[in-house]
Amino acid sequence: MLRRRIYQRAVNAVLAVLVIALSAMPALAQCGCADAATCGGFSESDFVFTAKVSAIRYLDPVVIPGEPPLEPTEGVATLAVAEVFRGVVPPVVDVPMGGDCEVSFSVGELYLVYGASVTYGADGRVDQIFASGCSRTRRLSEAADDLAVIRALAGGKPDASLHGYISPYDVVSAIFDDAPVYDITLEGGGRRYQSQTKGGKYEFNFLNPGQYQLTITRGKDFEVRLSARLEPQACFDAGAIRMP
Repeated sequence: MLRRRIYQRAVNAVLAVLVIALSAMPALAQCGCADAATCGGFSESDFVFTAKVSAIRYLDPVVIPGEPPLEPTEGVATLAVAEVFRGVVPPVVDVPMGGDCEVSFSVGELYLVYGASVTYGADGRVDQIFASGCSRTRRLSEAADDLAVIRALAGGKPDASLHGYISPYDVVSAIFDDAPVYDITLEGGGRRYQSQTKGGKYEFNFLNPGQYQLTITRGKDFEVRLSARLEPQACFDAGAIRMP
């Protein structure tokens, strides 16, 4: 009986950690989002721009007889557009927000927005731009890396990117401090780039076009090698690797 209680406590602890991790990434957890690389988020979006949220209009509260009204989280945010990197975006545009798989905004905050589709008003102008909760839309204060890559791409610089995903065999153990660390090395053009991860997305940006060798190791017992040629402004996907 004691052994069973100890085991149950251990299981509960793991589940608690997983719940915390998933709650920190609601869109990833609930909507089956892929963890897009920076270059991929830009190339796969029809509209990319910075903007300040000037107002939010929420839907009417949900009323259930005998219960307090449920304050809605869904609505429409009105954005004052600042800098446009992709697409034709009006100076002021509405973006639906707050659904399970839609972005959320706060009034007065600045954002980098990745939009995928639009609706048009009766005058033929863009009325709303839709930004998925799975997109890389984020507060501008958290988007310095995105902006650097985007400005290079939008400015026509030849810089290329390479990205991939490492999927640990044991996803639960990957969240703990003593989980195995994977070393990622990219060599080419006379330069060497290095990174480490316990699992998940990795990416290298601002690469000169040319031939590269990607090496992923875990200690001395595992090694994967991949050769790739990067063309100017390439967004090369090295794929997902399932690790033992």
